Amino acid sequence: MIHPEEMTTTERAAYATSMLLGGAKWTTSEAAKCLGMSQPGAGRLLHRMSRVLPIARIDGVWKMTEAGRRTQAGTRRTQAGT
Repeated sequence: MIHPEEMTTTERAAYATSMLLGGAKWTTSEAAKCLGMSQPGAGRLLHRMSRVLPIARIDGVWKMTEAGRRTQAGTRRTQAGT
């Protein structure tokens, strides 16, 4: 894997998406460290991602929302039945 400081913004967004949809829960500060960027930059990135992905900042922690977990479970059932 690429070192976080060497990632492009697109790569950081993809990595964050993978981690969050996989169950990671991050404060903005933790996300900044994992993504190799500033805390304000990580906050802006996660906020933008939340406009199109089922993630939200709840009680200071970014995570997948309940609706996102239900959608993922439905997708797994559909793929398994195919």
